[in-house]
Amino acid sequence: MDPHSADPHEKEEKPVVEVLPPQPGETEAQRMMREGAQWQKIKGIIPPDRRRLPSLWPWALLALLLVLISVGIELFWPLPGMHGPLPPCSDAAGSATLTSCQR
Repeated sequence: MDPHSADPHEKEEKPVVEVLPPQPGETEAQRMMREGAQWQKIKGIIPPDRRRLPSLWPWALLALLLVLISVGIELFWPLPGMHGPLPPCSDAAGSATLTSCQR
């Protein structure tokens, strides 16, 4: 029996990632990214390569919703100033039908 294999404090062997020499015109950050990709490949944790463009549909629907709300406010809730000043309030019979007036 090997005395080293019975040692509970013995560490597992880890795969060694070799330090890659820099490629011509490559920055230190790019070299580190290559080493990280190599480490992921050794560990077997490379995510699947399913790249797709971000969807613009939610933003287009949001923009359309905001435009419709704006048009709806403009058409169905017009500001009094756009149609001239409010009529003056009076006690005449015609003022009973008015919903808004100014004093």
